Amino acid sequence: MSEFLRRQPELVIDLEDDFANADELDNYLVEDGVHPSLKGHHRIVRAVLGKLTSY
Repeated sequence: MSEFLRRQPELVIDLEDDFANADELDNYLVEDGVHPSLKGHHRIVRAVLGKLTSY
């Protein structure tokens, strides 16, 4: 996450690291390799909920 984003007062959730560390990243993306699959959306929701509950 960029330093600029870290300095913002709003809550920012860094999904890049979460997906970079994902085993078998292909399971979380659809065929285009960019957009999340249903399993990828679940991972995003878990990350967002985890961040919100610890905020």
